[in-house]
Amino acid sequence: MEDEILLKEKLRIAELLSYQILDTPSEKEYDDITELASEICETPMAMVSLIDDDRQWFKSKVGLEADALPRASAFCSHAILQPNEIFLVENAPDDARFAANPLVTGEPHIRFYAGAPLTTESGEALGTLCVVDDKPRQLTEKQKFALSVLARQVVAQLELRRTILQMQHVEAQRKESEERFKAFMNNSPAVAYMKDEAGRLVYTNKVFERQFNIEENGLLGKTDFDYLPDDVAAVARKNDALVLSKWEPAEIIENVPTPDGSASHWLSLKFPFLDGRGRKFVGGVSLDITARTLAEEKLNESERRYRHLFELSPGFINVHGLDGVITSVNEAAANALGYQPAEIVGKSLADFLIPAARRFFKDYLQRMSKSDLEEGIFYLLSKTGEVRIWQYRNRLFKEGGAADYVLGCAQDVTDLQRVQEELRSLTLTDDLTSLYNRRGFFALAGQALRYARRTNKNCILIYADLDNLKLVNDRFGHETGSQMIVDASTVFRSFFRDSDIAARLGGDEFVILVQDISEAGTEVIKDRLQAKIEDLNLKNSRSYSLSISFGIARFDPKSAMSIEELVAEADRLMYLQKQLKKSSTADRQAVPTPDEKLGGGKNLV
Repeated sequence: MEDEILLKEKLRIAELLSYQILDTPSEKEYDDITELASEICETPMAMVSLIDDDRQWFKSKVGLEADALPRASAFCSHAILQPNEIFLVENAPDDARFAANPLVTGEPHIRFYAGAPLTTESGEALGTLCVVDDKPRQLTEKQKFALSVLARQVVAQLELRRTILQMQHVEAQRKESEERFKAFMNNSPAVAYMKDEAGRLVYTNKVFERQFNIEENGLLGKTDFDYLPDDVAAVARKNDALVLSKWEPAEIIENVPTPDGSASHWLSLKFPFLDGRGRKFVGGVSLDITARTLAEEKLNESERRYRHLFELSPGFINVHGLDGVITSVNEAAANALGYQPAEIVGKSLADFLIPAARRFFKDYLQRMSKSDLEEGIFYLLSKTGEVRIWQYRNRLFKEGGAADYVLGCAQDVTDLQRVQEELRSLTLTDDLTSLYNRRGFFALAGQALRYARRTNKNCILIYADLDNLKLVNDRFGHETGSQMIVDASTVFRSFFRDSDIAARLGGDEFVILVQDISEAGTEVIKDRLQAKIEDLNLKNSRSYSLSISFGIARFDPKSAMSIEELVAEADRLMYLQKQLKKSSTADRQAVPTPDEKLGGGKNLV
């Protein structure tokens, strides 16, 4: 039994080491998850903890100074023993397992602990996403669910890291194989060359150049008649034409004189081939007859290694020119999109993008032609019409005398993107309006103000409160009142920019942080927002007219004002406006009759 436990632990450590994550610097992707776990579970401390042989190491942490702690005192060491459920300690001093733990009796005085194991597909628990408090407490079911979702997100980040490392390893092996192939071709005793249909040389190796005493690339674009006697060149041209016409390889013994006039006898293996555009070429390898077997074996070995690396890669690997036409694609990538490689090769990569992204493809090719490396996201359509999201890392290769080409490596991150979207929706948005909720607003707005201070940008905060919502609820019911709230959110969503942060704080109260705006811009917002509300009232046949009171507070980037203080100031100004509106309409807005609209009145923005 003990041997079995040791074996399982050895396998778990091996799985952890395969991610190459230990002792790496902090990364925003993990820090965002840790911050979010602390926020959702309302604890001062949260960590992404990985359990090594004799320590727990923190990839990310909130509220804790140490980078690592001894494994013997780690709560997480207990949590990983139950890899499929959250491990909870509601009051550590009352738990015999932890009462004497130095992390309980001393700093950080742990009382509450909740750890969601970071469990891989193979069932190995690498560590936990844990939240910690120095006070006894409990988690709600929603908090437990959110902690589990966030733990799966950490595992997804780890898997993405390992996949990228694997892709980099494959790319390094491919490059090594390609360099080895070039070294082989340039140092072998074989003369190698390629000719186009017109007989012009498009490739020669160093042996060929040395054979005819010609400088590097000095033969490219020339025909046999430029460096051989006419009678020898005519025979070589005839042999090339025969290979192209029959479209099959041929072994031919050719007598080719060297520059000093001595005869040289070569066994030439010539073969036809097409490039990705369908153009015809003749390739040739001419060997000293005695070295024929050795040279062929080396050439075949190099080619097999390259093909195996290319085809067996789990990612999307393709080669395309600067015109976007794909000249090669691995079978795994083609199958992932529902195609066979032959259905992809020869077509433009743009043909497989979603229609909305195709107009940006020329910009991508231009950037690719000017940069050695390009990274980003492609949205590709599968054969069945499903949209798949691929994170790519493409590199431009320039070969002297030949067309430049792009080697593309990509990883399917569709499922990861969906998890991230679901997570954001779960924790940061308001169910009724789909605007940010209170938590989402204060998390994002606080960051926005810090950015505004760094960049010396002005902001304004608008605090909005619906007029007469209670009367609408009393007269027509809460369903109509909810519609009134949705109408207000529709106005804000359509009016403000994507960079502005609009949220429903609760009830009929809204806030909008408008970033990077001048005083003149504030006046424009007042006028146009008023017009937007009046236009909505004209178009809608509601039982009420939408009316909103606003307070607008300006944020000076040189001030020390917090987001909470800015909201309070805008709230105060809104209340003053609401009182002004009530006093200005008191003598002409009596209690409405049943057939009159509720909520009317001029908005004072």
